[in-house]
Amino acid sequence: NEDISYVFDVVSLFSGAGMLDYPFKCDDSFDIKFAVDFDKSACKTYRHMIGDHILCMDMRELDEKQVPDTDIIIGGPCCQGYSNANRSLTGLETARQKRLLIHDYIRVVKAKKPLIFLIENVPQFITKDNGEHLEAILTELSDYEVTYSIVNDNDVGGYSSRKRMILIGSRIGKIQIPDVELYKKNTCGDALKKVDPSWIHYNDLTKASEDTQKKMAFVQNGQNYKAIPELSHLSRHSNVYRRLDINEPSVTITNWRKVLMMPPVEFLSKDENGNPIQRQLNCAEAKAIQGLPKNFKFFGSLNDIQQQIGNGVPNAIASFAKSIVKNALIKYANKTFISNKNYKIA
Repeated sequence: NEDISYVFDVVSLFSGAGMLDYPFKCDDSFDIKFAVDFDKSACKTYRHMIGDHILCMDMRELDEKQVPDTDIIIGGPCCQGYSNANRSLTGLETARQKRLLIHDYIRVVKAKKPLIFLIENVPQFITKDNGEHLEAILTELSDYEVTYSIVNDNDVGGYSSRKRMILIGSRIGKIQIPDVELYKKNTCGDALKKVDPSWIHYNDLTKASEDTQKKMAFVQNGQNYKAIPELSHLSRHSNVYRRLDINEPSVTITNWRKVLMMPPVEFLSKDENGNPIQRQLNCAEAKAIQGLPKNFKFFGSLNDIQQQIGNGVPNAIASFAKSIVKNALIKYANKTFISNKNYKIA
């Protein structure tokens, strides 16, 4: 028998550091031809880890003619405007403008007419502004059959409880997003025990002041700022001074520096008196919780690196979405291109 391998072209929009693209890059069935993002540091990371095909520019200025024809378009339009975690932006014009970026994604899909498009975003994408952004997709891309689902990272093999919306539009038949929940689930301890000083970004962390370290010492695994006597009466986001629990999935990794997220006590070094040396998560640990390998290298300032890791989709969710899309494309390719029964997929 003769083997046939299909290779499907991919265009990536709002590409960031390439965390959605990474599983596609690692799969020989896909060839990423084009990517675009406005963040210079993220584009450097993308070039290093994914490829040199990224344009560093504002999506709103992108001409559709700059985008090659493609089988699939993927992307995560800027999510800060949708997320409840970024409450200071909610209702502001800045957030509104970010939400409107979905229309640039739609514009490119309409122009290029890929077989499939994939969007990942925060769950609030579905309901924000009375559902008008979801409605825009359903209305303006009505020649696609659209399915969407909320996927928990921990349910599909990841190390965190982060939830993301996966939305798939298809011109090759409706694509179901399966309900998956693994019997054995990973914990943040499973991710962190892999990390050692050989990991890239192991020494990249925000140093806590002496006063902050004293506050951290009150917080045990799974606890937050409520365990700190002088802060316990306050009303803060539940992840402020959050210490991860070695036996549980991590809470969502956003920019953890801003909330002072800490590793479980088991992962702290000791001083000469045997006391734990208090610290925040380092970038290697956050990267591991997001499911990335030790050699995944981010570029830019420490803040840039933290932001890129926190902005990205967990690798387990990106891989889950990639597998769904791949299965649909191969099924379609077999039906469309293969009439000789002796052929099979390599």
